[in-house]
Amino acid sequence: MALYAPYRLDKEGPETIRKRSKSGDHVPVKGAANQIAFWDANGTFGAASAATLAAVLDHGTLLGLADNDHPQYALYTAPAAWTPTVTQGGTVTSFTTNTSRWTQLGKTAIVDCYVVVNNAGTAAGANGITVSLPINMANMTGLTAVGTALIYDSSLNLIYAGIVVFQSASTVGFYSTNSNVNGLLGANDFVAALANGDLVSFSATYEVA
Repeated sequence: MALYAPYRLDKEGPETIRKRSKSGDHVPVKGAANQIAFWDANGTFGAASAATLAAVLDHGTLLGLADNDHPQYALYTAPAAWTPTVTQGGTVTSFTTNTSRWTQLGKTAIVDCYVVVNNAGTAAGANGITVSLPINMANMTGLTAVGTALIYDSSLNLIYAGIVVFQSASTVGFYSTNSNVNGLLGANDFVAALANGDLVSFSATYEVA
């Protein structure tokens, strides 16, 4: 997107600017109530005050372009529900409770997962527990910590605390906070198979891919 030298609407007029600019350009304008002149995606030339532009969160709506065409702006995704995939060797089939939610602000995702196992499916003990993400994470090293987690073993009424760590762009795992343990919960510290009534919960904040 090119930026042109400032024009004066009161001196050169919008027609002059229209002829000297092209679709997608934002033109700073001096000496006029409307401070920003632009073309929209429909080929229509227009102008709006800087305050109006700043107040519009979805700049794609204003200009007829996708929000990704405006990477200089912080994009916001309203909090939304999501259903994570929980694996422990095999995949947990269903949950009795799922209040997981996530949101995105710019390149930052804020994720909260809370699921109570109903049918453990093919989950098997002595395997690290991993959980899918609602939006991919930027590439990290394997021990990058992005949040905190807990596993609740309903059969023993015990809680196992963990640190959320990068596993892949689309999954995280939980390293035990026990100083004598070096590995993922599910294979270390907590080694039982996930079962009905067990809770998997974590909160994470990370850079979006």
